[in-house]
Amino acid sequence: MTNIAIPNSVTWIGPGAFAGCTGLTALTAEEGGWYSSIDGSLYHGTEELCLYAPWKEAVEIPASVTTIGYGAFYDNLLVKSVVIPSTVKVIIDNAFEGCSNLTSLTLKEGLEEIGANAFKNCKSLTSVVIPDSVTLIDYSAFTYCSALESVVIGSGVKTMGQNPFNGCKKLTSAVFKDPKGWNWASEEVLSDPTTAAVELVKTRLRGWQKSSDA
Repeated sequence: MTNIAIPNSVTWIGPGAFAGCTGLTALTAEEGGWYSSIDGSLYHGTEELCLYAPWKEAVEIPASVTTIGYGAFYDNLLVKSVVIPSTVKVIIDNAFEGCSNLTSLTLKEGLEEIGANAFKNCKSLTSVVIPDSVTLIDYSAFTYCSALESVVIGSGVKTMGQNPFNGCKKLTSAVFKDPKGWNWASEEVLSDPTTAAVELVKTRLRGWQKSSDA
């Protein structure tokens, strides 16, 4: 199966609908419906990327995109590298969940929110740098990224939901660019990349908020 045509009567396609379709080259949407088709991918309007196609190893999100939608890359087993431009403000829940061969992720300054389960089960990802522009890392955002060894938390992050790095058993370095004011660990603990990594993995029963005066 290489090309799938979506009739204009369709208003919802769930994540994983085309999981395993490694030969998929294009999704086309009939005019007049909820979805539109741009360069083979499905959009809502022109700014929200809903389902990405064609499946390929290296992906650069178009600069026209401001939102990566729910499950847009869900269980895409082919993608190995993703570059997300500064125009993208929000990565919605489960956007890249199950991209188990993703090894390289570039998040540009401008991104503001990383949704729940956004990169869950990206089992080949070894490092992540969260830009300073990000304010929210929602719950389980990187949970079960079992190869993840290092993470940099940008200075703009104010809130992390429950279990954002649960199951990241290889995580040994977590650099907090601004370790002050977190309600779950002291600045001293978070200033050391090794102890901060331990805290990120083991502290999983509550969300973490940064005080407004920090």
